[in-house]
Amino acid sequence: MPKFSVCIPTYNRAPFLKQTMQSVINQNFSDFNLIIVDDCSTDNTRDVILEFDDPRIKFYVNDSNIGLVRNWNRCLELAKGEVIWILHDDDIMGINALSSAARIFDSYEIGMLFGNAGTFSDEKSLKSISTQKKESKVNVWKSGKEAIEAIIRYGVTCSTVSIRKEVFLSVGGFDPQFCYSPDEEYYPRIAKSYPVAYTTSILAFRRSHRNHAMISTWRKADFCSQYSSVYDRILQYASEVGIESDEILSEISARPKQAILSSIVPTLLRYGYRDLARKYLSHYKHQGDSEKNLKYGMKFIGLTILTYSPAFMTRIAMSIYRIVHQLVHQATLRKPG
Repeated sequence: MPKFSVCIPTYNRAPFLKQTMQSVINQNFSDFNLIIVDDCSTDNTRDVILEFDDPRIKFYVNDSNIGLVRNWNRCLELAKGEVIWILHDDDIMGINALSSAARIFDSYEIGMLFGNAGTFSDEKSLKSISTQKKESKVNVWKSGKEAIEAIIRYGVTCSTVSIRKEVFLSVGGFDPQFCYSPDEEYYPRIAKSYPVAYTTSILAFRRSHRNHAMISTWRKADFCSQYSSVYDRILQYASEVGIESDEILSEISARPKQAILSSIVPTLLRYGYRDLARKYLSHYKHQGDSEKNLKYGMKFIGLTILTYSPAFMTRIAMSIYRIVHQLVHQATLRKPG
């Protein structure tokens, strides 16, 4: 049994898949298998995978297209490793991520590990963030209360997460009810029952691009209502483990709205989806309390102006926004408390 099963659920991601796979093959830790489950892609995904001649690669193709959540769960079912790591098919595993994770799992009795993630859009930006040297620290939360609070405070990027196989066998897989953001419900569910660790090491790099899966998800008419239901479920978990902090409970309740201004609308504007951005701003406005928080009120006004500005001004403004956001992120890279 390998130490890790790295799983890549994929669908029509041939342009990025080779680099994703190579980032796993290049790890300095070799005790793993790489499981790729293709959900009936219509591009040349199969050809990309078959370019690799490595016995650690296990390639599966579904009989029919079963959708994101069921494909992720099939990965979990096929994984034989002691620890399972789901890596998105357009992301890149961090340098030496497996060896870092192995040391942490060997050192602590934890059920789940997550870490920092970098964001890149091209090879230049990837090289810039991947060569940065940062001190690696680890924090472990043993109680469900502490673990869920940490997940809310830090935020979790799916491609940085690894879980013990026994955890999946105990708590089950991703909930098909939450087909747009199943991971955000899954991690607090794990944290209710298992200790969770966080490392400041960058365990994965997220690729930002126009055809990102989340953009198609945001087009769904029921996305907002379903995303809110995810956080209703997380509030339930918070209650079950005894979280009483008004700050944490308010953060959980506000997260679906905050996401509109902090990630959804800026991403849509960056890639030119102005009509969809306006739709989300309208949804935000009609929630009724946008003016109560100065920070988000100012964001709302600024983003609203950008959606109605000439396209070239929007591109310039979003470029500046992206640079400032990245600088702030690097300056305040999360440290465990």
